[in-house]
Amino acid sequence: MAGTFTLVGSQTGKRLQVREPQANVWEIADVTDNVSFLQFDKVNSRINSPTYGYYHQGVKVAEYSSSDDKVHVGKDIYSEAVGASLGSHASRHNRGGADAIDWSSISQLFDSGDVSCAVGTGGTASKTTVYSLPSSWFNLVPLAVNISVGGTVASGETINVSVRAVLDDGTELEIASYSVTGSTGSKLESAPFANLLTSAASAGKSLEGRRITTMVAYASSSATSTSATVTVRVIGIRT
Repeated sequence: MAGTFTLVGSQTGKRLQVREPQANVWEIADVTDNVSFLQFDKVNSRINSPTYGYYHQGVKVAEYSSSDDKVHVGKDIYSEAVGASLGSHASRHNRGGADAIDWSSISQLFDSGDVSCAVGTGGTASKTTVYSLPSSWFNLVPLAVNISVGGTVASGETINVSVRAVLDDGTELEIASYSVTGSTGSKLESAPFANLLTSAASAGKSLEGRRITTMVAYASSSATSTSATVTVRVIGIRT
């Protein structure tokens, strides 16, 4: 037959052909049983099987459109014989579309808000949880920390505050600190990750593969009693 290449199976004697059933569509077929196994469709940029619907049906191509700020998905990547197409399902995952997977599902800003922290006395720090990783999220990335000391700080009284990132193995590493004596005040720490690196290096701790799950604060007064207050706020990204 013109335009075809025929092989005979050494085990079954069945005849296989590589043929062009239509322009720019090539297929591999078992002509003995009249079964078309695989087609290479140059016109529609698809690879599919007319006989077995669960074979691959082309490569999914995603295209971002600035006009509607969505990612559009054009080609199926897989279809089951019963017609359930993962490609069709994936096409629903557009930013802002139905059943969307958008940036807010991958990462969000987090903000602990102003958290009032317990202040230990006699130089013994009290621990307060400032922010914990919500369920269904994986990691916290602190971007800035604000520490405020208010109330009344007596003359000669020292207030020490340490804000720490808690890793998934329980390790606590300082990302911000503040100390005042005889006065109130505040500090904005804009480089918590640089401090995290310094703390990890000092502790001989590798951060490779680790996650931050919690932010905690330790606050203490050198006095045996205190009227000082401590407030901590952490903002960042959760992923």
